[in-house]
Amino acid sequence: EKSLETAKAEAEAKEIERADAVKAAQAEKEALEKSLETAKAEAEEREKQHAEALKSSQEEKENLEHVSTTVQEAEEKERRLASTIESMQADKEKLEKLLETAKQEAQEKEESLAGTADALKAEKETLQQELRTAQKDAKEAEEKEKKINKRLEQLQA
Repeated sequence: EKSLETAKAEAEAKEIERADAVKAAQAEKEALEKSLETAKAEAEEREKQHAEALKSSQEEKENLEHVSTTVQEAEEKERRLASTIESMQADKEKLEKLLETAKQEAQEKEESLAGTADALKAEKETLQQELRTAQKDAKEAEEKEKKINKRLEQLQA
């Protein structure tokens, strides 16, 4: 009977542990999803800023054509603008890579969480089966004990 209670207690403890693991995994998944959303928002904001900066740079370039400055000053300004555009393009590409990495990590975590949930479910089913078997064995042992006691009584009588 103590063995049955121990098995029940262990099964309950494992069920609580499994539930805690699922909760933790879900919280981690939600945190990753929030992180992904934040990364997306930041990427969109940077892309918007880059577009505005690009537009601003283009306007500045056009103004240079209308301003009476020396050819050297205009060429230097153009080189700086090109460098800024290249830098912005490089930043955009980095952000796109970060976003892709974040998406991949979120997908991998989601797949991992699904695998963990499946494994925990299988473990729960195994524990429940073990518990049923232990209960059945205990019942059979109790019935055998009753038969033995009855037989002993008959033999003593």
